[in-house]
Order: sequence, then C-alpha cells, then structure tokens
Amino acid sequence: MDFSIIQHIADDIKTITIQGATNIAKAACEVMQNELKRQIFASNEEMLDFVTKASQILIDARETEPLLRNGMKYAKSKIAQGASQAQIADAFGEYLGRIEREEASRPMI
Repeated sequence: MDFSIIQHIADDIKTITIQGATNIAKAACEVMQNELKRQIFASNEEMLDFVTKASQILIDARETEPLLRNGMKYAKSKIAQGASQAQIADAFGEYLGRIEREEASRPMI
C-alpha cells in the first residue's frame, strides 16, 4: 500500500498550505477518491485497511476539522455496508459534491 500521496496532502494540511474547512475537506476527499481509483489491492481486506489508515492520516493532520472527519466517516459507513472499492471511491466523490454544492449556495458577502 502506498500512502505517499495521502501523506503529502496531510503534510500540506498540517503546514497550512491547504487551509480553510472547505478546502481541507475537498483536498482530503479528492485524494482519497483518486487513490482508490489508482491503487490496486490484493484483497478487499487490504483495501479496507488502506481506507482506514489513510483516513486516519488525514484526520490526524487537522483533528478539529469537522468537514474532514465527516467526509472520512461517510465513506467508512459505505465500508460497513459492504461497498466495493469503486463504490467507496464514489462515496468520497459524493461527499465532495455535497461540499461544492453547499459552497456554491452560500451567499457572497
């Protein structure tokens, strides 16, 4: 399992290269979605282990960020429902879409 790209995003979150609740959650969901599409796992258990560890790496980068935690929890809930690798990747995309729709619907000040 390759966590290098996940770790890079986590480091960017920690060092405030990526900042703001929405940007952090979007970056985390995008990297998780992309990595689940890119990586090949030997088994379903290995994929689940990857999602669990990668999610924790991202959460640990900014533990107090609720949008980030909620995105990781949403995708993990799909695991509990027996989702496939593609379905879990889609779950990150769904959550990302929610964030973007909410952001677009906020009035500009």
